[in-house]
Amino acid sequence: MVIYEVNITIDPQIKNIFLPWLYSHAEEMILFDGFSKYYLFENNELENVYTIHYFVDNMNSINNYLNNNAHEMRQKGKDKFDGSLSIKRRILSKVNA
Repeated sequence: MVIYEVNITIDPQIKNIFLPWLYSHAEEMILFDGFSKYYLFENNELENVYTIHYFVDNMNSINNYLNNNAHEMRQKGKDKFDGSLSIKRRILSKVNA
């Protein structure tokens, strides 16, 4: 299993429109091959910071998404909220003992 993590800092003025959009966006994300579910977290230490974890079957699915779909999905957020948010992404893999 792999977690595709997206950390988002938003302008507080867009919160009421951003969160419903983010849920819709996340529902679209889990339609991609290998993506199974997501959890959205609010940062308890920093205001207006959210983290979303997408659970993905394997690195092949992540690579497929990154190579074929990521640009389009990212562009949707840029088109709607350009300049009102900052995004950082990372990929986490489970360590097997």
